Amino acid sequence: MAIESTTITIEASDGQSFLAYRSRPVSDAPIGGLVLIQEIFGVNDNIRAASDWFAEQGYDVIAPDMFWRQERSIELNAALEEDRNKAMTLMQGFDLEASLGDMDAAAALLREDGKLKGKIGVVGYCLGGRVAFRMATSNAADAVVCFYPVAISQDLDTSTGPQAPLLIHLGADDHLCPPEAQAAITAHVEQSSGSTVTVHEGVGHAFARLGRTGRAEEAAVSAEAATLDFFQNHFGA
Repeated sequence: MAIESTTITIEASDGQSFLAYRSRPVSDAPIGGLVLIQEIFGVNDNIRAASDWFAEQGYDVIAPDMFWRQERSIELNAALEEDRNKAMTLMQGFDLEASLGDMDAAAALLREDGKLKGKIGVVGYCLGGRVAFRMATSNAADAVVCFYPVAISQDLDTSTGPQAPLLIHLGADDHLCPPEAQAAITAHVEQSSGSTVTVHEGVGHAFARLGRTGRAEEAAVSAEAATLDFFQNHFGA
């Protein structure tokens, strides 16, 4: 499917504005809208590729700059130690509550598009997975998918559970989410009807990132197919 991609500006609730990458089908009416929330490395080649892939499947996708309140237009390379260190510094200074408002603004922009018929989903990776998890506890979206979210164990005690259907993809060997955390997340999420956790064997963190090979490629393809099925089921398309 042919797509078009561009950079857009979104107004934040405090009157400031931030950039986002938007990718969508050229001709056919989109199945629905997706807010795609970045890893700790910014809206880089990996996130643009993920956004374009979802657009090729028929979705109108917005990937907001999540770190703009600290530094705008961050693009980091996960393979470089210097960039990994900067990403960790950004994560430590990250304002989760403010970012939730920004993601809501992106979702609202999609909802205003009449072609989408109000059907909005969220996909989050890594730190973006935590933001997506928090969005699933509100009415911000019709369905939410988290890929290997970080640090959501600390949210479980204060969460009443998903209010929107939620699918979480975890890597069985993810050092950032050990087995006991995976068990707690699964027990919490699967109390809610329509929500589930899938643990992918033989892979660790970030298995769906651009450039994956071998078992990571197999797990990523499986997770992405399940994600499409999940959105189609809940969007009624």
